Amino acid sequence: MKRFTAILLVLLLALSLAACGQKATEQNATVQNAPAPTAAPEATVEPTATPEPTPTPIPADLLPVIKILDERSPEQLVQGRKFGVRGIVYTEKGVLTEVFAKVNDADGNTVLSSNIYKPNEARIDLHSSVNNDLSFGKLEAGTYTYIVTATANNDGAIVKTDVVKRVFTVSTDGAAQVAAGGNPAPAEGDALADYVGSYVIFAPEGMTGTLELRKDGGSYPFTLNIPDRAHVEGSASLGAAYQAVLSGKDVNDSAVKAELVSGDYNTWKLLVTESEWTLLPAGTELVLARSGGEPGSVIGNVVDYFVGNYNSADGAAKLELGKNDTGYPFTLSVVNLTRIEGMASDAGGNKTLLEGKDANGNPIKAELAYAGDGEYTLTFTDSQWNLLPNGTEMRFVNPDAPNGPNIPVVPEPVEEQPAEDEEPEQTVPQTPAPTVKPTPQKGEKSGPSVGLIALIIVLLLAAAAAGYLFYRKKAAPEETYQGRH
Repeated sequence: MKRFTAILLVLLLALSLAACGQKATEQNATVQNAPAPTAAPEATVEPTATPEPTPTPIPADLLPVIKILDERSPEQLVQGRKFGVRGIVYTEKGVLTEVFAKVNDADGNTVLSSNIYKPNEARIDLHSSVNNDLSFGKLEAGTYTYIVTATANNDGAIVKTDVVKRVFTVSTDGAAQVAAGGNPAPAEGDALADYVGSYVIFAPEGMTGTLELRKDGGSYPFTLNIPDRAHVEGSASLGAAYQAVLSGKDVNDSAVKAELVSGDYNTWKLLVTESEWTLLPAGTELVLARSGGEPGSVIGNVVDYFVGNYNSADGAAKLELGKNDTGYPFTLSVVNLTRIEGMASDAGGNKTLLEGKDANGNPIKAELAYAGDGEYTLTFTDSQWNLLPNGTEMRFVNPDAPNGPNIPVVPEPVEEQPAEDEEPEQTVPQTPAPTVKPTPQKGEKSGPSVGLIALIIVLLLAAAAAGYLFYRKKAAPEETYQGRH
């Protein structure tokens, strides 16, 4: 009997353990499959109307000032002739956010317009922006207005203004001028003679070569040579606007035509008007220097790029450098010290030489140079005045050229380097990543498997059945024995 009781206790204990494990598994499954609680809808709150604040006037000293430097715009054009605008638009405070140009007819209708440029910088070059979008050669004869509008932002202070607004005409005769602000057109009698000379191509970047225009009796032969690109020979004739028209043939014996006109700062432009050569297509515009200078030499007169008004940081000194028919006059004023007047000239090395007289009437010289970071230096090199001895240096800024003078130079010839053979990429064999068995996370409990529980139950049932049979077999003889008495 005791054995039977023990077997039953073992059976009940095993069943309890199995039931506990099964219940834990079901609870885990129930928790994982339970739907997420539904969030109660939030009550809709009507926004309270905020009163509009009264705008605060922006102080005048924060408003950006927009100006233009080296402007070149049309004045009188010949119908069908192309024209290129120039100019550096800049702001003294903040950045330029939008710049665009347009051409209106006499009734105020826009007939030409450029893209809207967003430089987000202090300056933008019209030559490389709006100039590419305006086709003046498409204009019919009549009166027009060329307008450049710029917008600047200085920490929220926004100003929009027309920096250029010039009325010009387009005519059908050949008496038109090239531009307002450019070099004057040659006189009618010696127009082609004024174009004779040697030219060096320095723009656009990467385009180098030479143009030779000669006079041979009554003809003007020319040779245009651009290494690895084009070689054209022919003769020049006088165009309607007193420009030199170059007519020749390329290496394929195809006709090529171009117009040579004067530009700014002793530069010249060569515009290809007809060409079947893909390396020098029609519409190509080259900028030339008629100096025959060596690579690295300044194009034109360096003093042109220093013309402007200069101020010292403390406001005690002011330098004014101008340009007129007689040269480049200057005035240097130093508060409570002196006032010097004289003329400026090229000092070499991208410097400008100022020559005048000091307060005692003695000659005095100084050199004006760009020092970088928007600053200019004025260094006295020949002075007999003890208040301004040799070596005295003054520092200035030029609001008209906040980023320094843009001095073009004749570029070095570009030598094409042979392309190096690229080494083939080596394929790195990929090593398969090792299989990583997942590590049980801390806090997770795994219940007994179903197979293990079933095996335990079967063993317990078998043990119980064996115990029961043993008990029955032992109890049977006792009943028989008692029945005999």
